[in-house]
Amino acid sequence: MKLTDKEILYKAIDKAMDNGLWDGRNKATILIKDSWNEFISKVSFMGDGGSIDLDYQAIIFSHDFARAFWGEKHSGHQDLVRKRIGNYITYPINDWQHHLQRMVIEENPIKYLSLHI
Repeated sequence: MKLTDKEILYKAIDKAMDNGLWDGRNKATILIKDSWNEFISKVSFMGDGGSIDLDYQAIIFSHDFARAFWGEKHSGHQDLVRKRIGNYITYPINDWQHHLQRMVIEENPIKYLSLHI
């Protein structure tokens, strides 16, 4: 069964929260809102002090989310950096950095998240 973007986003946020994103926040307070055209518009977090609405892209493209979702481990990913004209170096990067870079250039970042939930 194919998951909807809303289901994928909920599962991705759930996984990140299980791994320490927003420690202490109750997952039952998450509400993913659709706009009139059924695209995800906001993610609401409700609590005792009221609620806050965040753009889903502000969540999934944040370093905190990526660290919690993919983790700090190194799996052999390398990044290439231009040091000077004609000189390049590579250095190891964490899994979360690699996947965040990949997700940024994806046509559909939620689909990319679905590959990792």
